[in-house]
Parts: sequence; C-alpha cells; structure tokens
Amino acid sequence: MTHRFISVVAACAIALAFSGIAAEPEKEKAAVVAAEKWLVLVDGGKYEETWKEAAAYFKSAVKQEQWVQLVTAARQPLGKLVSRKVVWVQDMGNKIGSRHR
Repeated sequence: MTHRFISVVAACAIALAFSGIAAEPEKEKAAVVAAEKWLVLVDGGKYEETWKEAAAYFKSAVKQEQWVQLVTAARQPLGKLVSRKVVWVQDMGNKIGSRHR
C-alpha cells in the first residue's frame, strides 16, 4: 500500500511539475531529463530535497515530514537502484489537480 501511494504521489508530482508541456520531442526530452534528475534525488535518499523540488500542488497535498517518512519506508527496502527505463511519456496538461487551481 505504501509503495503504491508513493508511486502515485511521485507520478503526480512529476506530471504536475511538467504540466503544460506540449507533445514536442524537445520538450518531452527536457521533461524526462528533469524527472530523471528528481528520481536521482529519491534514489540518493535526498527525500527532503525531492519535496522541495516538487510542484506546489504536491506540496499542498503532503507535508514535507510526511513525505520523507513515506518515501523512506517505501524506498529504502528496495536497496540500490539497478536500472530504470522510461517506457512512455504523456503530457498531463492541467488534468491533475485542475479543480484546485
């Protein structure tokens, strides 16, 4: 349950951080690079920094202390990252959290 919650929250944070990005290859590539940099922070245990780098909507949905606690519980048991591959990229626009804007 905690792993699923963290995955959903992280996906929302990444999607919100890059909302409004058109389906142009160079913008998609920039979004993927930014998301990968954020995930490097997660993989490196820099959870406080991941919260600071997240979108405003994410920050309003989860307090920093709660995020650190949840991501620590979910990420640490997984151990060192072996590999990660981008499978697909989708522009979420303003779909997530739009009712809060």
